[in-house]
Amino acid sequence: MPGKKSSIFIRKAKAPKRPKYKQKPKLDKSTKPRKSGDALKLGVNAASSLSLHIQQLLDTTFAPAPEVLRGYLKRADDEVKDLLKLLIDKIGGTPGHDELTVTASALMEHLVDTDPRASRAIAKIIKR
Repeated sequence: MPGKKSSIFIRKAKAPKRPKYKQKPKLDKSTKPRKSGDALKLGVNAASSLSLHIQQLLDTTFAPAPEVLRGYLKRADDEVKDLLKLLIDKIGGTPGHDELTVTASALMEHLVDTDPRASRAIAKIIKR
């Protein structure tokens, strides 16, 4: 009778692999703010570009979308605008345009093609 051998169907247990050492990613110094006010300025730039992108989405891609989805994007845009106001106040800069002036200028641009007289009247009111 031959000697006792291990089965060819059972795999031998291998030693567990040690985890490899992972290096921490280096910080990109170009985006790191150098002064305390630079972080606020970067935040204002990022928030304003986000707001512009949301407006562009509402005007193009999500124009035919259901009102529930458009309402969600509008609320997100309102929150970003509130964040912009807080950041601008923190910097100590001048606040944005008066909301009434912005609404009137948007209405004026909308009425240029349909009712030019009303558009001119709104323009005279804004100049005052």
